[in-house]
Amino acid sequence: MKRLISFSLLFFFTSVSIAYSEPGAEIFPESGHSEPVNSLCFSPDGQFIASAASDCTVKIWQTGTGKLLRTLTAHSDSVNAVCFSPDGKQLVSGSNDSTVKVWDIQTGGLLRTFGDNEAPVRALCFSPDGKQIASAEEKTIKLRDAESGNLYRTFGDRSLYVTSLCFSPDGKQLLAGSQDKTVKVWNIETGILLHTLRDHLSNVRSAVFSPDGKQIASGSGDNTVKLWNAESGKLLRTFIGHTANVNSVMFSPDGKFLAAGSRDRTLKLWDIETGTLKHTLTGHSEGIRSLSFSPDGKRIASGSEDDSIKLWDVKTGELSRTLSGSRFSVSSVSFSPDAKFIAAGNKDHTVKIWDFQAGKLVQTLGEPEEAADISKPWWHSFIVIYEKVAEVLGISYLTGHVSDVRAVCFSPDGKLIASGSSDSTVGLWDFRTGKLLSLLEGHADAVYSAAFSPDSRRIVSGSRDSTVKIWKYGTDTVLSKTLSGHTSEVHAVCFSPDGTLIASGSADHSVRIWDAENGSLSAELTGHRDAVYSLAFSPDSKRLVSGSADNTVKIWDMKGQVIHTLTGHSKAVNSVSFSPDGNQVVSGSKDNTVKLWDAETGKLSHTVSSHSAQVNSVSFSPDGRQIAIGSEGNIIRIFDTVERKEKIIMASFENEWIAWHPGRLFYTASAKGDEHAAVRFDNRLYPVYLLSLWRNELKKPNLAETLSLPQPEIKPR
Repeated sequence: MKRLISFSLLFFFTSVSIAYSEPGAEIFPESGHSEPVNSLCFSPDGQFIASAASDCTVKIWQTGTGKLLRTLTAHSDSVNAVCFSPDGKQLVSGSNDSTVKVWDIQTGGLLRTFGDNEAPVRALCFSPDGKQIASAEEKTIKLRDAESGNLYRTFGDRSLYVTSLCFSPDGKQLLAGSQDKTVKVWNIETGILLHTLRDHLSNVRSAVFSPDGKQIASGSGDNTVKLWNAESGKLLRTFIGHTANVNSVMFSPDGKFLAAGSRDRTLKLWDIETGTLKHTLTGHSEGIRSLSFSPDGKRIASGSEDDSIKLWDVKTGELSRTLSGSRFSVSSVSFSPDAKFIAAGNKDHTVKIWDFQAGKLVQTLGEPEEAADISKPWWHSFIVIYEKVAEVLGISYLTGHVSDVRAVCFSPDGKLIASGSSDSTVGLWDFRTGKLLSLLEGHADAVYSAAFSPDSRRIVSGSRDSTVKIWKYGTDTVLSKTLSGHTSEVHAVCFSPDGTLIASGSADHSVRIWDAENGSLSAELTGHRDAVYSLAFSPDSKRLVSGSADNTVKIWDMKGQVIHTLTGHSKAVNSVSFSPDGNQVVSGSKDNTVKLWDAETGKLSHTVSSHSAQVNSVSFSPDGRQIAIGSEGNIIRIFDTVERKEKIIMASFENEWIAWHPGRLFYTASAKGDEHAAVRFDNRLYPVYLLSLWRNELKKPNLAETLSLPQPEIKPR
């Protein structure tokens, strides 16, 4: 087991949509994307950079400081493309949700939405005069009026599957890269196809005009970059060197260099005139999907499947800055039986306990994953030696999980916490002392789910090893039964409230109901078209709700019949739960939304859509008044089901944390937690200020006590 002593670490942040306070000030923690970055674009003046990602968001950053300025959250599926208008006042984005959205840069307001809901938008761009927007919607390219959204012209044919779009600098031509291995160029006014450029051996993933419009560059799945004469269509040069798909190509603003980003994790920069390689830039841990040069040509930005954006110095090839989010997230949340605390399973290997009313992180169970770049203190080697000696001598030395905590739950009697981890173990913790009582070993792979029986004497766990295991808790916690039958990983398990049944949900698309006493299979529920990620029994044990990667929620009876199929999520449903009275179902999704449903009718009653990252876990409080929502970026929100609004937001950043009421300016935080949050005024994009500047005025020891205080007035500093 690893042992880690606390350290202070400046860490990257997570952005959250926050309500406004009376004086027009807004608090927000800062962070990066939680999924691959698909598209990047510098603003015309170079001050800002926009990024679009598979986490359904668009983010705007200040180039000079790397500060996150705003997160745009109206898309309901992966955002594939983003582009600034030529005047820098608007931003356009295209998504798998089949829409094109136009945003006001200063306010973040959504100005217009275009789209016919027929196909995902794979690529888009503004015309050089800003009057038109071209969008690629699978086999067609649509040219629309940027103001009205009226369709001006459609390009394309059955063989065309567009991956990339670019206007010529004079706005008279439009080129498209396609999966049919070609680059096509059209005359915009007449709609006539001028050229079809053929030489790639695989799909063309990116294609652009040079700044003078005389050349075209294309990058392909054949690992090459090709340079073409734009007027004749003649192939001029082929650049080789990448060892995987070339996903993005870009000319420097002066037209002297050509950049290419690849799935091989590198960015290459070539001299166009000589064909020589100037730089190979390395640093991303996953493939590069997008590139953008700054208008002055001094910097280039790369967006990656590692969820980060890197800014590079073009002259030296050195990394200038990384725009990145938290490496960790909240994977599971659970209320204590007395509704005073929330346990959160985290990907940093720990379980965190929050007194959410007071807004305090009161305990961390286990030891956080140590950061790779932190030098260890001189005495760390002695701890490592002690651990190794203890292991050899067979001495028990339990410190916690050594991988992601995927599941967490309180025992019904409130005395214990169970945690399931990717390290293949189930942890049992004493809630009062925080002591690790036992690590239950028996699974052969990651434990995705864990739950207590109603009498707190048994624990059920589901694993990637396709099995369900039942453990008996006592002086010596022992494995009681292993339930086999699923043909793929088990993502969800739960006991029925009466303790007689166990339900398990699997990547084999099925739900199985087992007799909790003898382990026999009682029923198999089929109907989902993809993995079942979450399960929960109704309070009377007569119904079961399931959430699936097929984007649906299903409510079943115990005979295996589907009562309702709840549709509305646009991505996988990661978590579901019944309200304590059985009248409502809550679901949290990878589409960044939480939905409340009427359990009797199956109708949608409310959508919470302000989240800027996927929702991993939802849990009703014992009185049903509140819902805890855990998401990527180590954020927990408390949603009031009666008032239908978020009441508390809690964020953690490794060794620091902060909590506040949306719409209020008072907050609670660890010693430096407020250095991970910012304030903006009057909804302006820029400037933003560190929250810690107002530490003396706004930081309080107990969040609950601030509700009776008048809202303070603060001004920019």
